[in-house]
Amino acid sequence: MNVKQNTWWLGYPSFLSMTLILITFLALPTLYGCGDETPEDPTEVEVSVEEGEEIGEEKEKTPEEELAEEEEAIEQEKKEGKYRIRLAPREGDTYSYSVVRDQRVSAGEYTTRQKQTFDVEMKVVDRNDDGSSVLGITYRRVRAEVTAPGPVRDSAGYALVDSTTGQIVLRDQTARLDTKGKSNNPGLARFKAFIGRQVLVTIDRKGNVRDVANVDPILTATLKSLKVSSDTLNPKMLEVAKQGIQMEYGMLASLVFFSLAPDTAVTKGATWSRSDSLPVGGLPSLTTYAYTLEGVEGEDDPVAKISGKLTTNPTLPKEPVVNEMLSMKITRLSVTGNADIRIDLESGFPIRRSSTITSTMGGTGTMKAGPQKGESTAITMKERTATTITRTGYKPG
Repeated sequence: MNVKQNTWWLGYPSFLSMTLILITFLALPTLYGCGDETPEDPTEVEVSVEEGEEIGEEKEKTPEEELAEEEEAIEQEKKEGKYRIRLAPREGDTYSYSVVRDQRVSAGEYTTRQKQTFDVEMKVVDRNDDGSSVLGITYRRVRAEVTAPGPVRDSAGYALVDSTTGQIVLRDQTARLDTKGKSNNPGLARFKAFIGRQVLVTIDRKGNVRDVANVDPILTATLKSLKVSSDTLNPKMLEVAKQGIQMEYGMLASLVFFSLAPDTAVTKGATWSRSDSLPVGGLPSLTTYAYTLEGVEGEDDPVAKISGKLTTNPTLPKEPVVNEMLSMKITRLSVTGNADIRIDLESGFPIRRSSTITSTMGGTGTMKAGPQKGESTAITMKERTATTITRTGYKPG
């Protein structure tokens, strides 16, 4: 399954396949005699040509030859103070990461916060001839915490109503989930289906996800946790569920690996950018990611320091955004972001990645139902998502 990546800090550019060719020059030497000797006929000179090969034919290099040349070029570039970012881990090496995603959404006086923490292990199971890597990715632990306004209830379980405003009294309430703990949360069993089961993810040298395999054990465990037999489900539904699991692992790999590196080697202080048309608030907008190689630390184990900024110019919707309770005319919409990245240049695996995206939306909302039906008020919504990936362990193969 090929997974297309197309979100902020999760670039899924098109897969590039570069073919380097070897040109063999076959020279026909002309031999000249001296004095009365008769020169040999050049057409009689023997030339060694492999079976099935024609003289002058261009011969494609093998993937191994391409990789060898690329690594030689990288070593030469280092001597020139240039650095190339690519994935080149050693087979058998194992990396451990903590992935933390913290999201806050504010609307008026209310704020909802959702924090997720994933402990994952990535083992380099195989290196393919083209330089891509097969990673065995295993979730070790999942934690989640959600804090949101909820109704305050009396001893009988009824929601309290403010006698002055006539509105339900709300107060922040927190729900937690941990795959290492016990809980009645129905989502816990689904998360536990992922724990300890290895999925194979193939990633090319540019950090793009090319394939996700071996998800059937997770699908089976998920159905079992839901007490559902696969025999009772439509095959198409099973395939959709399988693709959903594949997408989750593809997105996880995209969070960890940096796939928007420059196409060529760069020097300290160099900048490069990527642009794409991405949906913001459901509308297409031109988004630009600008990166700078701030520096490189260390000589034996060089680490690249990269900073990044996101800018976009979203299109405002002409029609109001409508749901069951509210109709909102959007008049302001902005999205900004920044990133800080540390990458081990020898393996291409990140040591730490952090990014923050902030979006602000403002406009006028009109209630469609409830006591305030027909009333309009100014509304400002702000969403801030911070993602941090930290390498917590490394074990050589």
